[in-house]
Amino acid sequence: DASTGAGTATLYIGNASINVTSDIRLKRDIETTKRDALLLLENLEIKDFYSADPSDRSLFNANSRGKQMGVMAQQAVAHTPWLVNAPDRFCPECLAGQPCVRHDAPWHFDYAGLSAINTRAIQQLNARMKAAGI
Repeated sequence: DASTGAGTATLYIGNASINVTSDIRLKRDIETTKRDALLLLENLEIKDFYSADPSDRSLFNANSRGKQMGVMAQQAVAHTPWLVNAPDRFCPECLAGQPCVRHDAPWHFDYAGLSAINTRAIQQLNARMKAAGI
């Protein structure tokens, strides 16, 4: 199903919203962030891994592209919960990365949402450089 509206359509895969909407009219309680983006990035563990997704059966799938680099959603949920889409983020089996009979859907990390943290981190670094006269 797609939402109605001009300019973009919101599509859902499971309960993950896939869109490019950033309209101020769709937000509330807006304030300048006080979050330390550099600390958020430092707390995200970046791992190297091989894909093992049995559902990806396309010819040139992620499983065939060699070693990849990324974030593990189960680790990230403690630091950036708004970037993790999970069926139950408090399930002990799912949090531990173990098979779970109650939740077979995989957890997802919103890499597009990470761009706001990256942008804020660059702003923070720029302010530090200016303050240091660099």
